Amino acid sequence: MRSLRDLIGNAFRFLFWCALIVCGIECSREDVRGRRYARGSLGLPDQRAITPSETLMSAAEGELTNADARRGIVDDKARMLLTLVGLLIPVTATLASRLELQALVLAPLACFLFAALVLVGYLGIGAGMKPKLMAEEALFEEADLKRQLIIDLLQSARVTEQETDFLVDVYRASLRALLFGLFLVVGIAAFAYTRSPEPTARLIQQLRSDPALIREFEGRKVFPGR
Repeated sequence: MRSLRDLIGNAFRFLFWCALIVCGIECSREDVRGRRYARGSLGLPDQRAITPSETLMSAAEGELTNADARRGIVDDKARMLLTLVGLLIPVTATLASRLELQALVLAPLACFLFAALVLVGYLGIGAGMKPKLMAEEALFEEADLKRQLIIDLLQSARVTEQETDFLVDVYRASLRALLFGLFLVVGIAAFAYTRSPEPTARLIQQLRSDPALIREFEGRKVFPGR
């Protein structure tokens, strides 16, 4: 059972990676697996060289707060985009009733579903990176504990930034698919509402616009009592 779950998970990650590549996002399969751009070091200071202080602790806490705030903004945008995709799918489906070739709506619908699937990958639940006091760290001396907490805060902030950078690219990929789908919808709608009328309607219009035929019909009117 576990091997089956791993197989399904690997297949989904591979498809997710292919979707990002198709949308012009440069990333590796390892980036998709880790859901972040873990490239290079985090740039953390040497823990033994740190002089713990309230100023340094506040700066580390501020960095983590800013990273969480940026992640929240991107999450809100992704939810709004997913809502928009959900609204556009049924609206696009109703456009088929105006088309002689109803299969044309499949192209924008495929783009919208593609965008939705990418966003589902965006919203995948991950472990995240938050500072947590371990049992052995509770036994540290005051200065050592502050050093460890500062390192944990900085590490959490920078890992969160790496995750956010990756998720921003996922959002961009979904947005590109959505915009391409909208472009197709506009083109199909313009074709549907400006297409020439059906042959019967065109013939009736030609008959109504023929003055000689109208005069012929008017000359053959029969009045009652005559």
